[in-house]
Amino acid sequence: MGAQGSERSVWELMRFYELRQYNGVRNAGDGILDLILSNLPCRVDRDMSPFLNEDKYHPALMCHLNLGSDSCVRLSRSSNFGALNFHKVDMATLCEDLQSEQFIVR
Repeated sequence: MGAQGSERSVWELMRFYELRQYNGVRNAGDGILDLILSNLPCRVDRDMSPFLNEDKYHPALMCHLNLGSDSCVRLSRSSNFGALNFHKVDMATLCEDLQSEQFIVR
């Protein structure tokens, strides 16, 4: 799948799940390279106390969600994950995996 096919898949996924892009934090090149997609209203700010060193093109981000009392969110405190590397993301597989999940907010 080429770049245009991947881009189309992302737009289709966003439309299907009614996702919006919330990140407006600009990097050192005055661009926005990191997506924050949500179907819940959120605010994205630059995180001034990141856990890891950031590079100039991917600033640390903090996402603020205001979940009402009817929302059920389960957070895992597992620290068994390694370093995350998003440089070689397989967009086709990511889209397929997200489309196969059932997301429920109560």
